[in-house]
Amino acid sequence: MVSRRDFVKGSIAIASLLVAGAGLQPVLSQLVRPKFERIAPDLQMGANVRYVYSSCLGCNVRCGIKARVVKVGDLEIVERIEGNPYHPYNRAVSLNGNGKLGSQHLRFYHLPYNTPVKEALTKWHGTLCPRGQDGIYYLYDPYRVLVPLKRAGPRGSGKWKPISWEQLIMEVVEGGVIEETGERLPGLRDFFVYGKLREAGFEDPNAILSDMKKDVQEILEYAKKPETSYEDIVMKIEEFKEKWSKILGEKGLKLEDILIDPDRPDLGTKANMVAYLRGRGQGHTDYMSARWIAGFGSVNWLRHTSSCQLGYYAANYLWAGYHDIQPDPVSSKVIIMAGASMGRLHPGARARAS
Repeated sequence: MVSRRDFVKGSIAIASLLVAGAGLQPVLSQLVRPKFERIAPDLQMGANVRYVYSSCLGCNVRCGIKARVVKVGDLEIVERIEGNPYHPYNRAVSLNGNGKLGSQHLRFYHLPYNTPVKEALTKWHGTLCPRGQDGIYYLYDPYRVLVPLKRAGPRGSGKWKPISWEQLIMEVVEGGVIEETGERLPGLRDFFVYGKLREAGFEDPNAILSDMKKDVQEILEYAKKPETSYEDIVMKIEEFKEKWSKILGEKGLKLEDILIDPDRPDLGTKANMVAYLRGRGQGHTDYMSARWIAGFGSVNWLRHTSSCQLGYYAANYLWAGYHDIQPDPVSSKVIIMAGASMGRLHPGARARAS
């Protein structure tokens, strides 16, 4: 038999549950009968839609991209960045008649180039990783730098001001001054020793630099001999300095104007204080990089991969004798991966990882 106390307690518990249920009714209703809004597919074609084909620069794979540009009023806006189904690095995914994603074909290669563009737009979609699709935010980032910026305070102050492209080129070549601090920054002219020799009156600066290099090489060969002492090397360097100080002095130049350090002639000319660092690129860009920096007079240039892939190249060479080794997962029967991810394979990350 239920006691009066238990009855009162039970009644309070039931009442509490009913009150709580009433408060949670909207949430419970959403769980049982969720509401949703049907969104129509994005417009693929039309009078105000056009496509621009390019290459993604999100990484050095360079997948093909297709930017959908929509005209809104008088403005054209990049609405979406997709993969290019014609590009060898992108897989093609089918679209059904309603413009929705259909079944994904097991396709490792791009669409045939003779596929009509209209068919590619209505029936196929090129895959692209999230980083590539995110390129739209690079384009419209409110902090995107659109003009050259010059430091407007001490180093590390984080202060910058916009300048024109003409001023940028002038100060890179001639040097400039940080107006806020009075600090003078050197320009390329300060390191272009060929130009210094030419302006001083030497008719053939290349001949001067070549003869100087020969003398430096003689010092280095002399230093390699087992019987050569430190004092002998110092004496050779002093003879070198005396000779070239006299030659340069006849035209009003000092050895310090040409060499980085006259006591260390092996460091070369001041042109070697300029290093050319190119970004990502393929092998053919090396020709331009090497030619430009050699024409300037420096021997210092390096690639982006000199930093990020140096260990990769060195390890490959040490164990296999080749610098660059790329796997072929399409033709492989068994793939053993240790400390790597299939999605990181390139070139052609999208095609091979899929």
